Amino acid sequence: MAGAAFGSKPTRILIDPHGSFHIPWQSVWLGFGVIGLLLAVAVFFVMPRDTGDSAQHHGDVSMANLLRPFKIIFSNPQSWIAGLAGGLLFVPTTIGALGWGALMLSKGEHTTMGFAATDVSMVPIGWVIGCPLLGWISDKIGRRKPVMIGGALVLLAASLCALYVPVGVMPHYSVALIMGIASGAAMIPFSSMKEVNPPEVKGTAAGVMNFLVFGTTGIMSPLVSALMGKDAPETMEQFHTAFLPLVIGIGIAIVLGFLLKETGWKVRKTS
Repeated sequence: MAGAAFGSKPTRILIDPHGSFHIPWQSVWLGFGVIGLLLAVAVFFVMPRDTGDSAQHHGDVSMANLLRPFKIIFSNPQSWIAGLAGGLLFVPTTIGALGWGALMLSKGEHTTMGFAATDVSMVPIGWVIGCPLLGWISDKIGRRKPVMIGGALVLLAASLCALYVPVGVMPHYSVALIMGIASGAAMIPFSSMKEVNPPEVKGTAAGVMNFLVFGTTGIMSPLVSALMGKDAPETMEQFHTAFLPLVIGIGIAIVLGFLLKETGWKVRKTS
């Protein structure tokens, strides 16, 4: 999250064809790839060695044992609710703000690209604040659902402000920052996913949650792109139409929040 927060604007500056550097985007991504490889090597040497545990903790390596955790998770309706809710709370920021937000501000609101890039970079900064903050609140009160639903409602309000309130009415960068903070509610279903499934499949549940979240992104992204049209949108009305599925998705996530089983410690303690 911090990498996205603090790397967004420098990356845009590097690849801006009208800027001082105008480096090809392929070179920038290749550079990131090299840095990632170096970090992977560093992690290999820095991380403590796993000494393993006793053999009785492990089952036989068979196709049945490999598929068993997935069968448990995917056969649980609560897994699908958590995964879909988390995905729908992420896409307004990943697809909407980070994917098309700068273009919307520069074309639809006629701002400078510098302002647009800075404004959009507030979203991942909001993640850095909101993800741990909302998680802490959830742990503090011992409940998951109120925090998730409350964050989703704030995200819905901020998204509508971003689309329908002209730039300059609200304080600069505030709407994008609030969107990022509120979308931290998407982290709550990650905890719920692990808590609605048996403890022995928690690791697989976390992986499945990532699959469902980014699978939602993979489905929604082409839809939004198709609504944008072949040519880049020039008016806010075109962006309103293209972003409508993302707004509806937040509403669906709120409904799913009410259907999600409460797994906070306060409920577990009293049950």
